[in-house]
Amino acid sequence: MIHLPVTTARSPPLGDAQHFPTIDELNAERPCPMY
Repeated sequence: MIHLPVTTARSPPLGDAQHFPTIDELNAERPCPMY
């Protein structure tokens, strides 16, 4: 899986498809046992 750098903390709804969530955002939604 490739994570591209995100300029803003959250992308607008129209760019949701091209939005790659950061590690912090993923942990906020569902904690990852690897981190």
